[in-house]
Amino acid sequence: MKTFVLPDTRPYPQSPIKNHLLLNAYQLAHNSSSASRKLSAGQLQTEIRTMLSQNHYINLSLAMTMAPDVGTYTSLIQSVGEVLKAENDNEAQWFALPVVLVAGCKKEQPLPLTLPTEALFACLQNYPNLRTLTQNTQWLPYLVQSTDLSSVTPGEWFQAKQNDEAAGAFLQKIEYKPLALPEGQSVHVVYALGYGDKAFRRPWASTCNRQACR
Repeated sequence: MKTFVLPDTRPYPQSPIKNHLLLNAYQLAHNSSSASRKLSAGQLQTEIRTMLSQNHYINLSLAMTMAPDVGTYTSLIQSVGEVLKAENDNEAQWFALPVVLVAGCKKEQPLPLTLPTEALFACLQNYPNLRTLTQNTQWLPYLVQSTDLSSVTPGEWFQAKQNDEAAGAFLQKIEYKPLALPEGQSVHVVYALGYGDKAFRRPWASTCNRQACR
């Protein structure tokens, strides 16, 4: 399969950007020394954590906008992901599982998005690495649409992971919205949203990225 890369039309400045996030992300992506990459990764995550805790991350937005290559951008986004995971026993580990809906309607109509708990848990039982998600977890009682999930900022996710109280309060803030089904056949992806403790930060995350309950 051929890969087509569109030209980058962003107006890069003539002089190097003095952005520590960008410098550390570039070193993490391109430095051949494992020790240097580990140092850059630690510094990058510390800076991102500080920005999110202060809810002031303009420099992070700038760094992601001006990333000079795929490797640097990937280092930035993966570092944000690491910071948003539960880092101690008091923090909550969030997860969002994709649920694929295939619909066919004679006319437009709303679809209730009540969480299909029984069907979801039966699906998770098929994957040994995901069975832990059926135990000691708190779930939103309805499925979330992608537009609503994508509107949550990194700062909001960071605050929502601080402890059980913050996680529960965030869960209650999410509004219920039925899914608008168009006339004819359509495919939709919605998400089962929930959280648990640090024990859920395990290799099952890679399985979640590959599997969807259908």
